[in-house]
Amino acid sequence: MQSSSADMTPQGRAIRDASVRFGDGRTLPFTPCKKGFIPFVHGERKFACPLHNKERRRRVMSAGGAFREGELDLHILWKRYEAETVATESHDAPATKVENENDNGNKE
Repeated sequence: MQSSSADMTPQGRAIRDASVRFGDGRTLPFTPCKKGFIPFVHGERKFACPLHNKERRRRVMSAGGAFREGELDLHILWKRYEAETVATESHDAPATKVENENDNGNKE
């Protein structure tokens, strides 16, 4: 499906031309949207920018969670982000002092 902006605006024509040159003519291996894409917002996985997230999520889910050929598999970003978050949280956790008790029940 081609949007009307693909013929009307210079940006639309550039995106359409790039999708033909670098993608399959329907999609690109990167997001051309100016709204910006953040893989996580408040701990929730995002599939696209705020404007296109619902539509892309629906498409990916209808394909069984698979991304189109040439698209970045967002599972890579999500796993990396989750791993970094866990590592940061465990690194920031306050250290606890372990007290040993001797045989008499006295703390050392």
